[in-house]
Amino acid sequence: MLPPRWQRVLEDLEHFGEESETIRQAPMLGRFLVMSRIGSGGMGAVFEAIDPDLDRTVALKICKLPPDAAAGMIEHEARCLAQLAHPNVVTVYDVVREGPDLILVMEFVRGQTLRAWQRASERGWRAILDRYLEAARGLAAAHEQELEHGDFKPDNVVVGDDGRVRVIDFGIARHAFDLFGVLLDEGLEHEARGTRAYMAPERLRAEPGGPRSDVFGFCVSVWESLYGARPYPGETTPALLAAIEAGQPRKGRALPGVPAAIEALLRRGIAEDPSSRPASVASLIDELIQARDAQDRRQASRRRWAWRGSIGLVWLAVAIGTRQCPDLVEPEAMKERLNTVSMA
Repeated sequence: MLPPRWQRVLEDLEHFGEESETIRQAPMLGRFLVMSRIGSGGMGAVFEAIDPDLDRTVALKICKLPPDAAAGMIEHEARCLAQLAHPNVVTVYDVVREGPDLILVMEFVRGQTLRAWQRASERGWRAILDRYLEAARGLAAAHEQELEHGDFKPDNVVVGDDGRVRVIDFGIARHAFDLFGVLLDEGLEHEARGTRAYMAPERLRAEPGGPRSDVFGFCVSVWESLYGARPYPGETTPALLAAIEAGQPRKGRALPGVPAAIEALLRRGIAEDPSSRPASVASLIDELIQARDAQDRRQASRRRWAWRGSIGLVWLAVAIGTRQCPDLVEPEAMKERLNTVSMA
């Protein structure tokens, strides 16, 4: 249930959609002209709006703030996020305090979540992996600025209509769960259940996290996308922890052709012990690219050998034909042509 102040904005939006003819009649939220609701949940709401100061369409992420010192920490991290500029991270233009709420003024991206993108069409493992590698570059850039995500999952990655991948909900999501988990209504608990499956075990135990916690969430997401199921089943925290501790990741309907080297990397990334995971997202990116490219090189090599074998068979046929009908071909000229083709 949204707080009354947000509910009034939604009611005004309904009247705006039914009766209004000009943008200026749109409901106001602070200085912003609110055009539509993108989504909402226990932690807040997201609206499409027009920022008259920036003269552009923006997305407003409105977060509930706790009535204590934690609010200052959340606001500080939001302002740090606003200083991060990377093509694979959604841009935060401004951070505004509006009464008891914190408003993140963000880049408005037309597109779909990475999960929706995967489901929209049949995708090969390379195409999916390449999208995740783009998201990983955004994660790595944030880690360089000492910003942890804490809630990485396919629903927190957007594939824009421009083809670019952007990671959303940095930092704020982590503190929102850590600090609001026992403070807000059941709407947050519903969201937490949806997020829990991607959380590192140390964070499920309410222990300190770090970049390797994001490595875990990233690898769980990639595993799910390539193998058709999350590696660890469990609808509750104890059940999920038990599955992680057992260390037997499951598969569903896997995509064909995923290299064994990539599976081995992902198994490291979803290890219970953080020290067993890749040291950073940046190093994981390098290893995944090496595994992907090694597979491509092997396939290219097999194609070259198959082609050369075909050329050999053709040359054998030509040689036999020459013996039988010497006037039909010039063997040395034919051999030179075939060798030229086989070297291409």
